[in-house]
Amino acid sequence: MNCVNQCYFDQAKIRPVGQISVYPGFSSYDERLTKVLNHEHREILATYIELSLGCKKGNANNGQLLVRFTNQLKNHFILEDSKLYPNLFKGLKEYPSSKAIIENVSMRMHNASQKIAQFLQETKSTEMCDRDWSHFEIKLSAIGKSLKERVDLEEQVLFPIYDDLHHF
Repeated sequence: MNCVNQCYFDQAKIRPVGQISVYPGFSSYDERLTKVLNHEHREILATYIELSLGCKKGNANNGQLLVRFTNQLKNHFILEDSKLYPNLFKGLKEYPSSKAIIENVSMRMHNASQKIAQFLQETKSTEMCDRDWSHFEIKLSAIGKSLKERVDLEEQVLFPIYDDLHHF
């Protein structure tokens, strides 16, 4: 079983993300992980709201906000792929009762991830948000729904499973 976001982002470099060092392929449990990921969710959603409002107002900082939003998402996905998902999938072997739940959520997460990755691919250049605000705003709104779905699934389903797998 592959990690949900793995095919979308290059993980070749070691990156400090949210106070937890990310080493590709390193998947040991970290009790701070869900707190860090929750904090990153709040930051990503705040940037999303700021960017959405900027679209409506024609904010001159939208290009910078788009770059920040994109970087936040990529770094967040890298952290999840290197720390959260490997531990969840490893835990499936020990707790088969969680397997169906994680597989169902994984499929839904994959669909949301594909939409987000497509948006990120299409908006590599800040020119898009400068050129065509109405089109950009429609895409951004759709991404907001996918992002919110993804955050809710992680926080309500996956994070509790992750923490429960390591509380013996």
